[in-house]
Amino acid sequence: MDQGSSISLTRSGNTYKFAPGQRYVVINANSNGTNYNADKLAYKAAGYNGLVTGSTYVNDANSALVVQLEKAPTPPVPGTPTVPGKPPVVVKPPVVVKPPVAPVTGPERATTSNATSSLNGLASYSGIAPQLLELYNASLAIEGTKEANRVGERLSTSQNINVSTASGVATSTAMGVVGNHLDTIRSPQTAGLSGVSTGDGYSDWIVWAQPYGGYTRQDSTSEVSGYRAKFGGLLFGADRTVAEDWRMGAALNYSNTSVHGKDNLTGNKSTANNYGVIGYAGYSGDPWFMNLSAALTRQNYDTVRRADFTGFSGTANGKFNGQSVTLQSEFGYPFTLPAAVVLTPMAGLTYGYQHVDGYKESGGNGMALDVGASHSQSVTSDLGARIEKGVDTGFGRLTPFAQVSWIHQYDNRRTSNTATYAADTIGETQFTTKGAAPVKDLAGLSVGSTLFNANDLSVDARYDLQAGERYQAHTFSLRLNKSF
Repeated sequence: MDQGSSISLTRSGNTYKFAPGQRYVVINANSNGTNYNADKLAYKAAGYNGLVTGSTYVNDANSALVVQLEKAPTPPVPGTPTVPGKPPVVVKPPVVVKPPVAPVTGPERATTSNATSSLNGLASYSGIAPQLLELYNASLAIEGTKEANRVGERLSTSQNINVSTASGVATSTAMGVVGNHLDTIRSPQTAGLSGVSTGDGYSDWIVWAQPYGGYTRQDSTSEVSGYRAKFGGLLFGADRTVAEDWRMGAALNYSNTSVHGKDNLTGNKSTANNYGVIGYAGYSGDPWFMNLSAALTRQNYDTVRRADFTGFSGTANGKFNGQSVTLQSEFGYPFTLPAAVVLTPMAGLTYGYQHVDGYKESGGNGMALDVGASHSQSVTSDLGARIEKGVDTGFGRLTPFAQVSWIHQYDNRRTSNTATYAADTIGETQFTTKGAAPVKDLAGLSVGSTLFNANDLSVDARYDLQAGERYQAHTFSLRLNKSF
């Protein structure tokens, strides 16, 4: 371009305003023989009072003329001229300790950690990939802290962390179903009939199937938006006695979890399909008992993140996998009270480890992310008691029960992952997103009933509630059990 030529930027339509830090590619051509004379051109942006400059950006065989908006330089404050006169008397002043001066900040920006992290990562971008640069420019024009928090969290991986967390509830529910199965078939106090209940058929094979489902709700905190999740699954298992007082078996598990974001994440949706196998064993002492189980589960995730604000709209899609291992143990000691009521104090310990593979989102109009692998773990204890009583009916023996428990989480670390914007080829936009802190203490309530008949067939129905600060989980299960 000829020296002295003018470059003028104008806004078109209802788009974002010009703001300091924005960059615009006005010409992009083959670098061979191209000379823009960037430092000898005149630049301006309509309605913008700051400094407008230009530079040349060379990438491989291309050369681009990039116009950048900067803050207007602050003119120096002229000093007061000294008036000659009588020299002043020098008096030693007292030592005054000045408080530290707070750094000068720009316009109001995001205040929540995840929003700040994703926007700061975006603000570090120095390239000129068209879609990512458009997102970069639009983000610099966001007005107001509330809007910055909303946009920043939608640009983060918060939604994807939520679905990996929620999918673990379905797995823990399946583990609880297996434990309840062992409790139901264990002793005459539970069943009260011939066959399995009195021990003459306890060594037989038992084949069982149980659908389960429920929903969870994680309320928003001051830092992280919450979610609503629904899940449903099916267990199909078989077991038999392998040694005196020991019963062992395995169950196949499938579940689907659907997660919808709340507040800043409203409109975002994710799903997880879980495929797993659970090995389990039960020991029946006199009278104490023990349940042991281990689950290996694979998760297939599909996520949809949406972000819409002035000058930008995008939808990023993710498909990725994960794996989890869950180990659980439970101990109980039943006491028979008057009127054939059975009271069983119980204690349990559960360890969980979850790994999520790295992945790269598609689409997004610049907001797609390249997310690194992550992992999380949990250690929980469960202390409680169950009360039950068998009643003979015309259909068989009905055994209703109720159980209360205190569930404590020992690992309070927040799930996190690290990501960069997918169009960033050098990793300069890297940022970290953290999920909500695990709920430290939960109250648990379980109610249900089992109906046994004389043909070694039983039907079991159960409802479980776990509730804590900003969190609730409701699960339902129905089991059909047949011994052969």
